[in-house]
Amino acid sequence: MNPKERLLNFLLPEEGLSSEESLYYRDSSALCRAENGAILVPEGATLSFDTYFNSLDYEAIKRFTAINSLAVSLFLQGSFHVRILRSERTPKGASPVQEEIAMTERGKELVPVSLSNYVLYEGDFSSESKKEMQIGVDLCSFKGRGILFAELTAGKGGGSYFGGHIDAIEEVQTEKVKIGIVITTFKRENFVIANVSKLTKELPAENFGVFVIDNGRTLSEADVPGATLLPNKNLGGSGGFTRGIMEILKRNGEYTHVLLTDDDIRFHSEIFLRALSLVRYALSPEKLTIGASMMRLDKTYLQHEYGANWLGYTLTSKNHNFDLREKLSLIRNAESDIPDYTAWWFNCFSLALPMEKGLPLPLFIKGDDIEYGLRSGNDVLLMNGIGVWHERFEMKYSGELEYYIKRNEAIINALYRPDLNWFFHFKKLVVAVGKQLVYQRYFAVDLIFKAYKDFIRGANYLNALDAEKLHGEIRAVVQKQKTLEELVQMGYDVSKHEIFTPSKKQSKNKVFQQVITLNGYLLPKWTYNRRERRTFRLVNMMEPQPKSFFRAYRVVQYNPETKMAFVTKQKLWRVFHTGWRLILCFFSMLFKFRHAKNSYRKKFDRLTSFESWKKRLDF
Repeated sequence: MNPKERLLNFLLPEEGLSSEESLYYRDSSALCRAENGAILVPEGATLSFDTYFNSLDYEAIKRFTAINSLAVSLFLQGSFHVRILRSERTPKGASPVQEEIAMTERGKELVPVSLSNYVLYEGDFSSESKKEMQIGVDLCSFKGRGILFAELTAGKGGGSYFGGHIDAIEEVQTEKVKIGIVITTFKRENFVIANVSKLTKELPAENFGVFVIDNGRTLSEADVPGATLLPNKNLGGSGGFTRGIMEILKRNGEYTHVLLTDDDIRFHSEIFLRALSLVRYALSPEKLTIGASMMRLDKTYLQHEYGANWLGYTLTSKNHNFDLREKLSLIRNAESDIPDYTAWWFNCFSLALPMEKGLPLPLFIKGDDIEYGLRSGNDVLLMNGIGVWHERFEMKYSGELEYYIKRNEAIINALYRPDLNWFFHFKKLVVAVGKQLVYQRYFAVDLIFKAYKDFIRGANYLNALDAEKLHGEIRAVVQKQKTLEELVQMGYDVSKHEIFTPSKKQSKNKVFQQVITLNGYLLPKWTYNRRERRTFRLVNMMEPQPKSFFRAYRVVQYNPETKMAFVTKQKLWRVFHTGWRLILCFFSMLFKFRHAKNSYRKKFDRLTSFESWKKRLDF
């Protein structure tokens, strides 16, 4: 057996990332213990690697790469009974092989799911010193979708596990691969310094280069040794990542791929090496995008997204809230269909993509990764074991996103969903501003109207836009969030209030009252809670509900995670003013929407050209 290329190294928990052992290994006895980089396994205990970071999605390997044969290497000492298995959902009508029952939610009920475990190899190992055990696996006969993993049961006297890896036996498809890692940052010095240090120390320089695009212009070269630092105009994520792509292309063929990543993620450096191996074995490296699942920082075993689909009216995250400690979650990941796109917290693709299809759209933030994914037409490879941790988006509220999300969604639909007409978007506008009126976020109402107004201005406006100046204007509109101390000085001591919790069940009469009175806007103030009229109502800004604002005159919208808040006050005149603006917008969209939509399609090449981006970036 002659392995050619490492596909993955088995991982153990790493300080500062996740302490969830079940993401790395399963201990049947709860008696195994980690010691000096090894795991000591007592006699009779089983150590299994049917886990997120140490199993392999064999269907993804078969589908996207030229790999047919693997070598599983384990470094062991002592006595073990070793098995290599694959596990998948039991096909309908088939008898399960070594059946395992898992539970999954269906509606509000838990229902059993049958999993089959197929034994591919079984044998014994015994050695008084540390030795490598290598086992060959032929993928050609595998059917279905599931995971491949190793299992160790300690024999007499127990044993020690020192690590392992899985290699491909075939020759690589592409010998030369060098990936430029692009990190766009804006005044997050601590995050980017730590991540760059990790990448430059743990990744081979012959296969990786790190480029830091500093939109805030607050870093020095001494902060990021080993990386290329590029101060940049603040043109958002799209401007930063585009600058990185252009800089890598200027290296005259030194690089073959680019990998876009956020500055504030946490990760095992191993996931970059796994992406490198997949690229080298890819059947169509120029048509493949490698992404990563996003896991939550607060609950490191919960998956936020495993790729996503754009439906024209909403974005759907695939496999949201999967518990990655559960084996069934891993198999369901392996069963997933190819998504429309994968986000730019980790997104690797060939430099042939920008050369063939242009650079990203100048959308500043939000939606740039969706549009580029839809445009690329690439297959998206996601698999267990390639994932990053990121703060969940619900942790913070950024009012300026109301503008960018609405404007950019309309532009994306103009390009990829031209069947969605002006009235569809007008209905979206009505729903969006109606929701913000209920939440008393009148600044958001203004930003949503501006988003559609700017969309109607068309592609020439977007192309000539000074995005840095616009962002400053938008931030000036957004209501500033205050600290607890600032709130006390303003007369809002939130420590003396509890967060308002509306009842989960509401009578039909209560719902009718909300609708008929415009969520309390039309009710006289003397019908409101007397104490709240004198003080305020405290509402969780990250989980707003219409009933939380019903008959609330003054509201402190508070984020329990960040301990920040802003204060809003009910203004009836804003309801009537918004109604008048909707009438004007109705006629504007009726007469101008089609022309605007067509302009983005006609001027698309100009918007995404190297010449236009050079002008925007001033280089």
